[in-house]
Amino acid sequence: MLQLAKDLMHPSLAMERIRHKKKRLVQSPNSYFMDVKCTGCYRITTIFSHSQTVVPCAGCSLVLCQPRGGKCRLTEENFLSRNLPKHHRQQIGPWINESELQTS
Repeated sequence: MLQLAKDLMHPSLAMERIRHKKKRLVQSPNSYFMDVKCTGCYRITTIFSHSQTVVPCAGCSLVLCQPRGGKCRLTEENFLSRNLPKHHRQQIGPWINESELQTS
């Protein structure tokens, strides 16, 4: 009997993350919401990861992110943390620190 080089029933998390969102074992979106802290007024704003418009801070009008065609690019001085539902936190793997997952 031939053995497969890859286990198709139990793919690794890294392979699932690379695969297209509709071809994964369990479909999940690539987008997420981010909490971004403004460096000017320290106000926290929730931003969509694939925002198609420039997002200014509500307090000081500093630009927090700019659209790039896919995911938006944050300005360098802003701090971000991802907002994820609790059931997704076990699936994301080692590439995100637990400190980034805590919401304010």
